[in-house]
Amino acid sequence: MPKKASPLLDHSRREGYSFFQLIWKPPSAAVLHCVTALLRPSFVLNLLPLNMSPVGKLFVVLNLVLAALFVGSAANLIGTSGDFRAKFEASTASAAAAATEHESALNELQARLDQASGERDRVGALKDQTVADVSALTDDLETERRQNADMRERLSQIQVALGNLEDTNRSQGQALARVTEENANLRQERNSAMTVRDDAVAASTAAMSDKDGAVRQASDLTVELRRVNERADKLDAQLQQVVAIYRVDLSDIGAQPMLEGSILSSEYVGDTGYVTINLGKKDGLQAGYTFDVYRGGTYKGRIHVETVNESVASAMVQLAGNARVTAGDRISTRL
Repeated sequence: MPKKASPLLDHSRREGYSFFQLIWKPPSAAVLHCVTALLRPSFVLNLLPLNMSPVGKLFVVLNLVLAALFVGSAANLIGTSGDFRAKFEASTASAAAAATEHESALNELQARLDQASGERDRVGALKDQTVADVSALTDDLETERRQNADMRERLSQIQVALGNLEDTNRSQGQALARVTEENANLRQERNSAMTVRDDAVAASTAAMSDKDGAVRQASDLTVELRRVNERADKLDAQLQQVVAIYRVDLSDIGAQPMLEGSILSSEYVGDTGYVTINLGKKDGLQAGYTFDVYRGGTYKGRIHVETVNESVASAMVQLAGNARVTAGDRISTRL
């Protein structure tokens, strides 16, 4: 362990002067005056005995000079000691203040270190929580991806089913067109048969004179008419089955042309609705026509045309649908 230096030497080193400078200062003016008075020849000679040898006198003078120098040095040392004590106390107080300040700085640094350690622990915990959250979010994302894949597969199946349904609807529409055509042909055949029957009755009446021939002809025509009626009844039964399956209103088939338009305005009085449409005489519209009303995939009911003008017409809601008829809805004589 190194030897601790004395406070006096430490102070001298801090102040920047040597130990000799510390203990020696030039004598003050008062001290010099005293020494000069003591060393005056008249004063010294008065003090010496008259019978003393020159050598003795020389030694006495040297002793006096040395004594004066010693007294001056002692006085200077006393003054220097007082200055040094004041400086030493000031330096001690400064060192104590510096130590206190250093201790305060150390305490503050320790507090910052503790705070930084706490912040490090908090950041570490936050990091662990963030890693856990990222892992959970990754799992959720993977789950969402699997669900999206399942939904895409279901959507593909729905699209395939919709395509099949469209094909089915197209086939049913073609079958309905064929049934309608057959029904028209049957009506024409029945009308022809009735005309033939009327002609036969007229011929039978006119040919009463030729009874046997007329009876045979009437019998043949009756048999043919029965066959035609049986065929017509059979086709009517088939037509009723088709109507029951596809829910077709036969009164609309061939009764009015294919027309499409939109609702210009609508007004309800209680539960009864009155509308204006953008079709008129110029479009071939006639009073009594009926239109189905829809918007997108929503069926809103059926309207019956009451009054027809040149370019517009008024109608009344005849059959309510899933929602009230409003302006902008589309209309068609056939869906």
